[in-house]
Amino acid sequence: LMLSQGIPMMLGGDELGRTQQGNNNAYCQDNEISWFDWELEKENEDFVNFTRELIFFRRQHPVFRRRKWFQGRAIHGKGVSDIAWFNPDGSEMTDEQWNVGYAKAMGVFLDGNQIPSPGPKGDRIIDDSFLLFFNAHYETIEFGLPSVLELDDKEWLVVIDTKEPRFIKEEKTYTNGYKVPVAARSLVVLRCLAWRKETRFFCWNRVSGFVATSPTFGMRSLWLPLEVYLSFGSNETFLLFGKVTAS
Repeated sequence: LMLSQGIPMMLGGDELGRTQQGNNNAYCQDNEISWFDWELEKENEDFVNFTRELIFFRRQHPVFRRRKWFQGRAIHGKGVSDIAWFNPDGSEMTDEQWNVGYAKAMGVFLDGNQIPSPGPKGDRIIDDSFLLFFNAHYETIEFGLPSVLELDDKEWLVVIDTKEPRFIKEEKTYTNGYKVPVAARSLVVLRCLAWRKETRFFCWNRVSGFVATSPTFGMRSLWLPLEVYLSFGSNETFLLFGKVTAS
């Protein structure tokens, strides 16, 4: 629900495991069905913390909060769509497969480079791209990474695996040719780690020291001396460096 587009409609107490015994219209039940048991917060501490992490994750990634409909077709000049649906073997779902009543598993690709709405200052919004694997079957299913996504230069980092009580902390990645196991009745979310050519520039002033001139991008970095010297008067000489980063 928290990874759906639009506004997530959560009922107060869902984050505590308050089920109302399955009654979704308990307004007239003045008893244990509708009352809040605040002890549930202690009993289900991991679930409460997982919900906090999920809310933060959603706020950090606008690809899960689009303000316009998906186009659902290939982007001009690219082999992928803003959204795509896949079978567990990595092939794209056909119209006929959508109508198969016994289908219990599917994958969804969300392209973070194809967010149509601008930011609050009119700037283009770019986010990470994600794969979501859903398994409603009663046994584990292994998902193949979709070949249509041009996977040769991409790694996919496991962010969420709902068989675990919390977000995944250790770095576990998959590349082309490897299968992703998804436990029974669970969801796995993968974040694309493809390199993005973002550049951060800094200046070194031999008189006053190191001066940063732009914000930080991403986690992985590679320093490249650009061999550019700028002279501002006789005592001011700067060496310009570039930092190519990936996230």
